[in-house]
Amino acid sequence: MEAFQEQIKTLKEQRKRVAHHIKVKDLPEKDQFEQLSTQSKHFIDTIKMIAYRSETAMANLLRETLTRPLMKCAAYCVQFIVVRQI
Repeated sequence: MEAFQEQIKTLKEQRKRVAHHIKVKDLPEKDQFEQLSTQSKHFIDTIKMIAYRSETAMANLLRETLTRPLMKCAAYCVQFIVVRQI
């Protein structure tokens, strides 16, 4: 038991020495992020807006038949879409 406690103590000391936040420039070259072009960013944002609007529309339709609050209906819609892979 004492050996485990000593090992825990050693591991905790090692963890304290590890940096909590890593800067992108400190990452290896293969792990660094690539910045999207402006056109790609706008395209992805447009897709996200369309998805959000369709989710909201579905939640509003469900709200009429379900007795759940709107946020739960929205979560139900997301779950439905993910399960059905629409």
